[in-house]
Amino acid sequence: MRQSSFITILLILFTCTLSSQNLTLENELNIFSFKTEKGKIVSLSIEKDSLYIVYRFGTEEKVELEFPEKNKQSWKKFKFNGYNRGGGKENAGMEIYNVMFENNGFKYVLFTSYHAEDDSNEIGIHVINLKNNKDVRIKGEIETQNGSLYEFKYTKLLEFDDFGLFD
Repeated sequence: MRQSSFITILLILFTCTLSSQNLTLENELNIFSFKTEKGKIVSLSIEKDSLYIVYRFGTEEKVELEFPEKNKQSWKKFKFNGYNRGGGKENAGMEIYNVMFENNGFKYVLFTSYHAEDDSNEIGIHVINLKNNKDVRIKGEIETQNGSLYEFKYTKLLEFDDFGLFD
């Protein structure tokens, strides 16, 4: 009985720690979050009743960017794409998933990728200036990843868009 209580307490503490590391509010669920190499937090969350989706970037002390306004129309501001090829190392298997939104002249692309050839994983954000196409890549620390973009492939919550990748 004591061991069960101890495990419950550990799970509660772990959940509280995760919540603070992903900038998710009490009435929200974390979908995808991670820390960047420079210690910032990237967080994509949804309201528990799916009333809105929201992106946040910053630290626990200061959110530097929150997008968009928290309302039903927020779902239309985000787009998803993904690609996977099975077959393992022999077939250069891979999984790539992205969520994109535009805000104030910039395109933000949250990404996660896996490549079987070298068994590598990568997460991060591309921030693209739409005026000059300059792309700043912010790398994430894979060991801090919480959640996944993969689920958007099947839930159809976000509109699919190839982001011009296949033009």
